[in-house]
Amino acid sequence: MSQSERMHAAEILKLVEAGQLDDLPCAKCGGGTMSGWFTNPVAGRYFIWILCGTCGGHLHANCNERPTHFSEERRSKEYEAMDREIIATSPQLMRRKPDKEL
Repeated sequence: MSQSERMHAAEILKLVEAGQLDDLPCAKCGGGTMSGWFTNPVAGRYFIWILCGTCGGHLHANCNERPTHFSEERRSKEYEAMDREIIATSPQLMRRKPDKEL
């Protein structure tokens, strides 16, 4: 990931943290069509998926605690299953400090 991509990802995560979960700008296609979704695949571990409805671009962040705007309405069972699979094949992920604390 380039420096500009990391900066864009950090900005998008700040918007999600502030409660903006829809109409987020996509760095890949330039559209404002990204939406934020949450998962809680195992007790005490949360992830954020930010998905572009136009180009399929996405961001995936590991959180240290429950995101402020986590809700059942914004919980993705599909992506939660993917996170469980990631955890199952990468047990070091559970030992590692998350990328982003919200």
